[in-house]
Amino acid sequence: MKVIDVSGFGHSGKTAVTDLLREVEGVHAHPHSFEFGLLRLPDGIMDLAHALTDKTWSPSRSDRAIKRFLRLCQVFQATYKNFLEIDLQELSLAYIDEITEEKISVHGWYDSLYECPRFNLAKELARSIGLLGLYRKVKRPASKLNISKKPYEDVYLSSGFNFLEATKAFLEKVLFNSIFSEKSALLLNNAFEPFSPLESLKYFDHASCIIVRRDPRDIYASVKLYEESFIPPFEKENSRYSLQFLLNLKRDMLGLDDLKKFISRQKLYHSKTNSSLGNEKVLLVDYEDLVIHYKETTSRIFDFLEIPTSSHRDKLNFFDPRNSKQNVGIWRKLDDRDTISVLEANLADQLYDL
Repeated sequence: MKVIDVSGFGHSGKTAVTDLLREVEGVHAHPHSFEFGLLRLPDGIMDLAHALTDKTWSPSRSDRAIKRFLRLCQVFQATYKNFLEIDLQELSLAYIDEITEEKISVHGWYDSLYECPRFNLAKELARSIGLLGLYRKVKRPASKLNISKKPYEDVYLSSGFNFLEATKAFLEKVLFNSIFSEKSALLLNNAFEPFSPLESLKYFDHASCIIVRRDPRDIYASVKLYEESFIPPFEKENSRYSLQFLLNLKRDMLGLDDLKKFISRQKLYHSKTNSSLGNEKVLLVDYEDLVIHYKETTSRIFDFLEIPTSSHRDKLNFFDPRNSKQNVGIWRKLDDRDTISVLEANLADQLYDL
């Protein structure tokens, strides 16, 4: 089964592309609110790969990376079970067994400096009544006496010898478990990093990544003029988050309250993305092209994904460019012309020529 990931930089319009692909027969898409983060998030598969397969391998960091990954799977268990109909903890434990040569028990494996701090009720009570100094005087000699009682800890010994093959098999079990056989492609939302999609693409036999960019003037203005822009139904009808919460999230994520920070973010993200372009499995799409030149851009996307146009059965059912035209050139409605001038001067290579 083919995997298609659509990625963006935050308010860049990737939902327009995912909604277009929802209209294609044979494409399985998760709800808008679900992002599969097991590859790219901290302590995910990309971090695990670096710890187990890089030249900087060490027994302590590889062991800690495995334990962090298993912890991440515990955190995701409930969410993934609801959307993917799997037992992620069970699958992750089996996966780690596949990439682990041995497990040994070690007394005092990690220096206490690097262990996660644990809540100590007696210590906190002493702190609350101003007796923390006395507690430490009593505790310190006692801890020296009990040092030999520190529990043994299981340590994973893994060289990452079959990491690629085992990870491919693991992801197939996780992602394809609940997909009906008549589906030909799985659509993912921001599962790959737009900065390094090739690092994720290698874990699938058939996968492609579409990166969506947008004129930074419109990114800026569409948040500033949020209520005047076209808001997709899934945001308006979100049962979990209010529009105000989503608006505040966009402002914080984009650094919108400080123009210098907004510009720095745009420059950094785009510079990091450029290194991934030019690969046959990665396609860069301008949001404005999809809206203004709908037919040509749709054909370009379908050709890239090797999707026959005859499969576009639900045309305009999810993505209608007539609605999204409200979000193109919205920066012209801003009264603050000085801000637009600063954006144009600093981000000239990212502007879309209308």
